[in-house]
Amino acid sequence: MSETRDHISVRIDNILLDLPSSPYKPSIFRVSDDLRCVNEKLYEPKVLAVGPFHHSKNHLQNMEQHKFRYLKHLLKRRNESSVDKYIMVIRSFEEKARRCYAESIELSRDDFVQMLLLDGCFIIELIRKYGFDEFREMDDTIFQYEQVLSQLRHDLMLVENQVPFFVLDQLFSMTKSGNPDDNILYLIQLFIDDISPWPDASKNTGKVSKKNLDHLLGLVYRIWCSSFAKMTASRPVKAEEEKMLAINSTTELQEAGIKFVKYTESNCLDIKFTKGVMKIPGFDVSDATESVLRNLIAYEHFFIDNHPKYVTDYAFFLHCLINSSKDVQILRRHGIVTNLLGDDEMVYRMFNRLGRNILLSSDFCYDDVFNKVNRHSGYRRNRWMANLRIASAASSLSSDDNVPFLHDSNSLLQFQLKLTKQIQALAVVVMYLNCRRRRGGGAAPSHVPEACVGAELYLCYFGMALPAVPSLPVLSTMNTGESSNNYGGYESLIPAERKHVSTMVGEKIAEAAKKATKAAAAAVKKQKDKK
Repeated sequence: MSETRDHISVRIDNILLDLPSSPYKPSIFRVSDDLRCVNEKLYEPKVLAVGPFHHSKNHLQNMEQHKFRYLKHLLKRRNESSVDKYIMVIRSFEEKARRCYAESIELSRDDFVQMLLLDGCFIIELIRKYGFDEFREMDDTIFQYEQVLSQLRHDLMLVENQVPFFVLDQLFSMTKSGNPDDNILYLIQLFIDDISPWPDASKNTGKVSKKNLDHLLGLVYRIWCSSFAKMTASRPVKAEEEKMLAINSTTELQEAGIKFVKYTESNCLDIKFTKGVMKIPGFDVSDATESVLRNLIAYEHFFIDNHPKYVTDYAFFLHCLINSSKDVQILRRHGIVTNLLGDDEMVYRMFNRLGRNILLSSDFCYDDVFNKVNRHSGYRRNRWMANLRIASAASSLSSDDNVPFLHDSNSLLQFQLKLTKQIQALAVVVMYLNCRRRRGGGAAPSHVPEACVGAELYLCYFGMALPAVPSLPVLSTMNTGESSNNYGGYESLIPAERKHVSTMVGEKIAEAAKKATKAAAAAVKKQKDKK
C-alpha cells in the first residue's frame, strides 16, 4: 500500500511541472506603483480597452460595439462572410500571445482569442480609416467628433493597453488592400503625428524595422527614437567618475552666458552644445504630452539595465533645464517650446513631475552635453576668478588699517587661495542642495545654512555659474565647525526658505561685493604706484 502524499507537496510539484524550462520575457506590464502614484489617470484608458488588463471595466464597454462594427465593415469590404480564417490564425499563437503579458491572464482560451481578434481588427481598421477617407462609413461617430479621436489616441499610447504587435501585423497582412500606402508603419506614423511632442519628428524619422516589436506603443517608441539610437550607439562608455548628472536651469545657464537656439537640422531627441550655444529641437506641449511621455518612460522602466532609456533621459534633461515658469518663457521665446497649454507655470509643473521616481540610463544619453556645459561654465568662471579672489580678500577687511596687508604679494596670494577654497566649498553645498531638490530627493530641511545661500548670491553677483557637484568629502574643507556628514540632511531648498534667507542676506552680500571690488581696485592701484 503506497503512502499518501502531502497535498502541499502535490501542489508544489504540479506548479514546478508547469514552469517553462527558461523564464519568459514579457513585453506588456502594469505600470509600477512608484510611477503610477504621481498621476494614476495618465495610465488609465478613457474610452477604449485593448488587451486584458482593462478588458472588463464598465466605463469602457460602449466601445465594444464599435469593435464589432469595424470587424463587420472589414469583412464586407473584403467580400467575406466569416471570421473563420482569422480565428484559426489567432488560435495558433494564443499561447505565445499570453506569454507577452507579465501576469497570468484569467480569460478563458475562447475569450482571449476573441479579445485579440476584436482589438486587433479595431486598431488596424482605425488607422486605415484615418489614412483613407474612402474606408470610412458616413455614420462613424469616431470621425465625426475630434474629441473621440483624441481619446482613442490617448488610450492607444498607454503601456498597459496593448496587444502583441505580431497580432496586429498578422491581421494587417491578411487584410491588406491594393493601395501602395496601405502599410502598417506608414499609417501608424500618420495616426500619431498629431500627438507627437516633436513637430519635426516625421521628417527626421528614418526607416523603421518591424523586427522584434513589442506592441503599438513599442512601434511609436522606435519611430521617435531609432535615429537618436543610431547616433548614440557609437559613443564611448565613460568611466563612472567622468559622468555628470547635474546641470543648471535655463535661467542660470543664460546668466552664465550660454545661448539657446532651436535645432532644426537633427533628430527630435538630439541636443547639442557647441561653443556656448545649446541647440534643442522644437518641442510642443499639449494636453496629450505628459501622458505620452509618461507611458514611454514607463515602457523604458522595464528595459534591462544596460539598455538606453532615451525618453527618460530626455525628460530628465528638460526637468533640469526647466526649474520655473521663467525657464519655460526663455525657451518659448527662443522658439524651442511651443506652449499649447497657454500657461508657462503648467509646463514647468509638468516637467517637475516628469523628473520624479524615474530610472535613468546606466550610461546617461546626454552625459557628454552635461560635461561640455559644465566645462564651458568652468572656463568662464576661471576668467572671473581673479576678480573674485581679490574681492573676497578685500571684503574681509574691516578698516583701512588692514589695507597694507594687501601690499604683501605673498600674503595676498595665500589669503586669496584660502578664501577661494572656502567660497568654492560653499558653492558646492548650494549646488548639491539644488541638485537634490531638482531630482525630488528627500523632505525639506528644518533650516538652511545661510552661508550657502550667501555664497550663491555672491557668485551670482559676479555672473558666475555654480560649479558641478564634486564628491561630497570636499565639504570638509569648509571652516564651519561641523563635519561634512552633517550636510546629508539638507536635501532640498524650498521656495519659502530661499526667499527668507535671500531677503535677509542678499542686500548685505551685494553691498559687500561692491565694497570689495572698490577696495581691491584701490589696493592694486597703490601696489602699482609703489612699483
